[in-house]
Amino acid sequence: MPLYTIEQLPSSSYAAILEWDNRYDSALKAGPAPTWRSELVPTIPLGSPDTRFPISIITAKYREFEGEHRFRDIQDKTVDVKTLEYDAGYEESVLNLTTNPFAASRWSAAPSRLVAADSRKQDELVRQLLAVGTTTPCYDGANFFDTQHLANPFDPKSLTWSNYQPVAKDFTVLGDLQGEVTAMMSVPDENGDELGVDPDTILVGTARYRKVSDFLNQSLIASGPTAGVPAAVTTDNPYKGKFKPVHVPGWAGNDMLLVDSKLIAAGYEPFTCGRFEPSADLANRWFDTSSDYFKKSGKIAFTSHIWLAAVLLFPHAIRYVKGA
Repeated sequence: MPLYTIEQLPSSSYAAILEWDNRYDSALKAGPAPTWRSELVPTIPLGSPDTRFPISIITAKYREFEGEHRFRDIQDKTVDVKTLEYDAGYEESVLNLTTNPFAASRWSAAPSRLVAADSRKQDELVRQLLAVGTTTPCYDGANFFDTQHLANPFDPKSLTWSNYQPVAKDFTVLGDLQGEVTAMMSVPDENGDELGVDPDTILVGTARYRKVSDFLNQSLIASGPTAGVPAAVTTDNPYKGKFKPVHVPGWAGNDMLLVDSKLIAAGYEPFTCGRFEPSADLANRWFDTSSDYFKKSGKIAFTSHIWLAAVLLFPHAIRYVKGA
């Protein structure tokens, strides 16, 4: 049975364009499938292609009243969010669209693929930023992943803390995972008190995902070797069901990211991806049968333009761990 009957083929270029628009609108309304990035931090709409994003961390702390009122200025820093324009599109011969079932089928599937590609581009931008976070400065003057973050970025004498482990660790070794969890739980707020970080997610690339995921789902794990305890001895896995291992497509190597999704939801986003929506005629551009493009090629074409920006924000809820 043919993929398309002759009755299902577009009768004209106009019909093909109308079908595309309907399918594209439906795909946009349905939205792309959730990804590792969007589940942690949804995309934010931007009112301008260049936006200044304020960053404020306000952690209140009560002290005994001693007769004089205490006030703290609400201070903030800013991050510039500058979008770049990206495009992708499809073209097809009008003759093929009106006579070839396979060409018509590809044409019908293309709109949803553009919507999915838009989401993947956002994932890519964030992934690339995180990958170079050990050399990218953030709002407190340290690199985003660093061992010398200031608890209070407005006080150079405040204590420092780390969200970066440069010594290779293996999250399938209980002691390595415990040590990194403990280090992350000690992250302070601006007053120097423990912020309450409680990591629950591990972002990991293809090279290590299966191994880390299997370890976190095991009921029994090796407990040795320690003094008097051979490596073959097994014990209950205290982290079974405690962490959500998340595959990050395209993340290279064995390095891993320890994340507290609850703290992120409370406002400590480690990154954001912003999207600027221009006018429809800038975002969606048709080359129909009236265009010079068609007159030269016999093809109609659609190109989608998107304006995106990704920036790193708060380092508190994420920790970069070099993988063994």
